[in-house]
Amino acid sequence: MTNNLGAGGGGGGGVASDQAANYGRTGSGGDGGAGVGAIWNAGGTVRMDATSAGTLATGNVGGGGLGGKAAGAGNVDGANGASTSSIYTTNGGTTDTNYNPNAAPTLGNLNNDSVAWAGAGNTVRLDLGSNASLADAELGALNSGNGNWSGASLVIQRNGTAVSSDLLGFDTTGGLFTVSGSNLQSGGQTFATFTNTGGVLTISFTSSGTTATTALVNDVAQRITYRNDTPAGDANVKVTLNDGAGASATANVTVTTDFIYVTNTSDTATIDASNGTSFSEAVAIAAADSTGSQTIVFASNLAGQTLNLNAGSINESLTFDMDQASGLILTGGTLTLGAAPPRPSPMAPATPPPSAASSPAAAP
Repeated sequence: MTNNLGAGGGGGGGVASDQAANYGRTGSGGDGGAGVGAIWNAGGTVRMDATSAGTLATGNVGGGGLGGKAAGAGNVDGANGASTSSIYTTNGGTTDTNYNPNAAPTLGNLNNDSVAWAGAGNTVRLDLGSNASLADAELGALNSGNGNWSGASLVIQRNGTAVSSDLLGFDTTGGLFTVSGSNLQSGGQTFATFTNTGGVLTISFTSSGTTATTALVNDVAQRITYRNDTPAGDANVKVTLNDGAGASATANVTVTTDFIYVTNTSDTATIDASNGTSFSEAVAIAAADSTGSQTIVFASNLAGQTLNLNAGSINESLTFDMDQASGLILTGGTLTLGAAPPRPSPMAPATPPPSAASSPAAAP
């Protein structure tokens, strides 16, 4: 589109100086022809993004031809030809100047999934319905419509800051691919590589041995698994799809559990799953979760340790599991337990009769 210069038209005929001197001919110079830098759309569709459309007006201009020179007194030179730039459309052609040459990919049937997880020692697939569907207009059209996702990638990690105790992987049972070292393979041929460290799983589709088709890419997305052996309640996991050309799509999946592990001996109520969980954090996480009855587990790394508590209160039903932390000592601040609702005395009616409403209650 840039600098597609059309040649300027020739200058108009003027009168030569010898003709003016020897033959007495005089006259003004003719105007130069217009220079045209343009696109001729003969019945088709011209598509360009807004930036290219702007470039057409500034860098796609043909230079006008010089005007013919005048001869003789009182005559004038011809005007130079104009420079123009345009899209010339004939035969019903159309022009789209808002075309996006790289449409963003999509991540279907995955965003807002919520999967129940049995807790430590177990894995769960992030795709609840095993029907995640990845689409990209450009990549999906390749390979005769079967797709070639070479250059695209998937990144899976905790939403926000990665949590190193998150263990991500693949459930290949019944799948279209296998795992060999850091390679994903189909028929023994590699179509993707991956890294898995610090709670971040990055899958890079390469098509190096066999084509990373849309079917293979979808199967990979449907079989990503999650595990954490010291969970801190529910986990929000983000899946990011990059198309390799600058566009991306994201989906968020919630992994639910009622187990909250205390792993830190120092106590703070500021929830930050990326650096472990304190007792006060565990209580705060439980208070914010109204979906079940939580169990606070004191992790095995606290065995024989002293846990210094801040002052706090518990106003809900919680289960404490200290089996893994033998010899743990709790010290420090006061922990206040919420009062149970009052119960009527078994020796007196729950509601006194009207005549006795103002009389002191007798001790049972």
